[in-house]
Amino acid sequence: MIVTNYKEISAKNLSLYKPVKINQDLYKLALRYKNTPLIIQTPKVYLFKSPRMNNYCGKLTINFGYSDLDEKKIFIDKIILIEKFIKCSMQFILKKYISTKFGSSKLRKSLYSNANSSNLYMNLHIDTDIVSIYDPFKNEQNISYLSSNSNLINIIYIDSIWVKEMEYGIKWGLLQSKVFPSIEKLEKCIIQDKYENEPHRHYYNISTRNTIDVPQTVCHKNNKENHKVYGKYAKMKRLNIPIERINQKLIMDGFNPNEFKDFMDGKQINTNIKKPMNLFSEMKNQLKKSEPLKKSKIKPRKNGFIPSVQEIKRMLKLIKKKSRSREKVT
Repeated sequence: MIVTNYKEISAKNLSLYKPVKINQDLYKLALRYKNTPLIIQTPKVYLFKSPRMNNYCGKLTINFGYSDLDEKKIFIDKIILIEKFIKCSMQFILKKYISTKFGSSKLRKSLYSNANSSNLYMNLHIDTDIVSIYDPFKNEQNISYLSSNSNLINIIYIDSIWVKEMEYGIKWGLLQSKVFPSIEKLEKCIIQDKYENEPHRHYYNISTRNTIDVPQTVCHKNNKENHKVYGKYAKMKRLNIPIERINQKLIMDGFNPNEFKDFMDGKQINTNIKKPMNLFSEMKNQLKKSEPLKKSKIKPRKNGFIPSVQEIKRMLKLIKKKSRSREKVT
């Protein structure tokens, strides 16, 4: 495999091959440099976002905004040179080998810029079967190492020239990438915590606990499950429940997992073991003690009836007539 120095690319060494029909609306052509695939190395570029992957392929967008100015200018000029060669050759190829309806096709440029930025971007196709990713020390990594806000030096190649009815362009592929992440992932936790050995204190800043007086004693294996506080946790351990879940339950209940470990090891434990108040059970007990609300029943009148809407309207009319007759008399 030959990697061509992009600074030495010359149009006279470029050649296009006869197009191959993929389907009714798509053709592909091969481009060669000195009768071999064109493989070049890019200047150092910037990666804003991680590549978009789909099964075994994906797309990577690189940015030339942070590249060395001199190297960037030469690289861009050589890409434009390749595109000029394709544009000149394509007019003849479209007429001779492809339908005349493709005659108005226009070149889609490899380098483009956004409306909000003058930086140049370039899209690269990723084939996971052939791409290889390396860290700054040339240790091979997986595709996820292409992280956002990283710098890259890439080996890219021209996969093919695609032709559609209205446009044609170059399909650039990523062959190899050396990644310089903005910051490396830490393998160990370096956070300083004043409650390092008592993480439950982050959850219980205000004391809402009742004290159960337990005499200081050494608990033996045969009576650990009868302990007033740690008995149920000892039973959980006997039932082979993972220690991580037991510790999580201890923390949520307001206990120190280290003290429980000492308890299970047969060591002496504190005389005053604090147990958090279970507010839910307290409220439940209060509700049980309170008397239920009595529903008041409306007793109907004796010999009473409920008038209908029509009867009410008729009675209102009679009242109005009587009031009018009284006004006339006065």
